[in-house]
Amino acid sequence: MLAKAVSEKKKGISRLQAKIEEAKRLAMSLYKDKVNGAITEDMFKELVAQMNEERENANKQVLALQEEIRTLSERTTNDTQVRQVLKEFLQFPKIDRAMLSALVKKIIINHDSTIEVQLTFQEPIHSKIVR
Repeated sequence: MLAKAVSEKKKGISRLQAKIEEAKRLAMSLYKDKVNGAITEDMFKELVAQMNEERENANKQVLALQEEIRTLSERTTNDTQVRQVLKEFLQFPKIDRAMLSALVKKIIINHDSTIEVQLTFQEPIHSKIVR
């Protein structure tokens, strides 16, 4: 699922980069039209300003997508590490102290008989003590 999201974002980056390259080609074409007298100086400046704005927006979108890809990649790496640790735990009939320490960050027993288990890889789990 994450791989599909990364793939979609990479496709978006490719589309944006193609848009940026097209804007560069159009700017060169506009310059040639200006030199040949097909468009006025003012029209050239206005159109080039629009293209520069579009390129800047596309570049910002590319950077945002690259950041999203980096975040998704980190999450994938973290998920892989969690799966690996859990797989190691599931292969042993008895969990020893070192394995438990790798999985549990801390256990808090509150005055109201609730237990908080803070795992090393997710939010705390709350449980009520049954007596």
